[in-house]
Amino acid sequence: MLQNPSDSIGLTRNATRAANIAFIPTGVITVLLGPLLPTLIARWSLTDTQAGDLFTAQFAASTVGVLLSSALVSKLGYRITIALGLACMGIGVAMLPWMIWPLGLTAVAWWGFGLGLAVPTCNMMIARVHAHRSAAALSLLNFSWSLGAVACPILLAPFERRGGVDLFLCLLAASSFLLAVLLSAMPLPQVHHTAVNQTGTAPSSQALLHILLSSSGLAMAALFFLYVGVEIAISGWVAAYAKRLETGGGTWWVMAPSFFYFAVLIGRGLAAKILHHLSELRLTRVGLGTSVVGIIALLASRSVAGVLASATIVGLGLASVYPVTIAIMARTVGRSSSGVSSVMFALAGMGGSFVPWLVGFASTEEASLKWGLGVPLIGSAAMLALYLRRWPEPEPEALLEATR
Repeated sequence: MLQNPSDSIGLTRNATRAANIAFIPTGVITVLLGPLLPTLIARWSLTDTQAGDLFTAQFAASTVGVLLSSALVSKLGYRITIALGLACMGIGVAMLPWMIWPLGLTAVAWWGFGLGLAVPTCNMMIARVHAHRSAAALSLLNFSWSLGAVACPILLAPFERRGGVDLFLCLLAASSFLLAVLLSAMPLPQVHHTAVNQTGTAPSSQALLHILLSSSGLAMAALFFLYVGVEIAISGWVAAYAKRLETGGGTWWVMAPSFFYFAVLIGRGLAAKILHHLSELRLTRVGLGTSVVGIIALLASRSVAGVLASATIVGLGLASVYPVTIAIMARTVGRSSSGVSSVMFALAGMGGSFVPWLVGFASTEEASLKWGLGVPLIGSAAMLALYLRRWPEPEPEALLEATR
């Protein structure tokens, strides 16, 4: 039986609404550790190395969720998989106020696993239902995520001022549970296996290994690992860094990740216009140079205001790097090489697990978070060096194809 066109349009609208609504709390929870970190360090009397373990728990569990998401979508469909991801996020956030160290790692792992389920599933669903205009639809999805990321510290700040962080976590968990229930009852498109498994001939294991071990493959692997690691290291530790510079008892330090992610959001919006006049590679090189300068300014800051300004510069600098890197990967290995992309995104998750932990480890060893934040400085400089090599020349519209 042919599907009624009006039913198809309705399902497409439902899918678009569901994914974008789900991506707002997903953005909030993805960056939650950053503004929350100083409170958790004080509550559990953590060293910076132990605080870094929280990032490892979130992103290691998220990687597991990503690896399982395709199989779950195939068996359960988009609707239940997204709802399950939101429910897992809610479980983790709800657990956190009642946890003692090191059980808090379990709570963070729960919401990391939920993120790993929800993020790729929403992306797959939107790419499928908007097959002929996926760039615009995926850009809107990324914008919804960015709204949540920017809003998280802003929403947390008044609760922090009144000592009500646990109440904020309970409300956030309740919102995730409620959204999971609502989405589980919403009609969404059915899964077609071609939407889950990318079409085209997958490379053999030998061919895949050859691609990964080529100079371009190794450089891409390093870029994926370093970018996500640097982004999470800056956004995750900048509030703690600002808090240690706060002398007046204010709570502006909570807002530091918002300044960073707002700059990323604005930078990605401006990039689409700048690309009419500047190549992607040149834009990314300028951006990485800007991020290096911004991190140096961050390390030299002596006030919360200086940290906020520096975080903004770093966010603007990093804005175009990840989308351009994804676009380069697609051009270098081909969109049908799902094995390569899976490896790259797994390496991105590993970077998110390791680099922020290394910041905490270096901070503990040297008794200064300033030394720890030298890690993302080195990472940004390394990415700049990698981008000075020759890469395939992009189409001007390629940046719009990339999503988080």
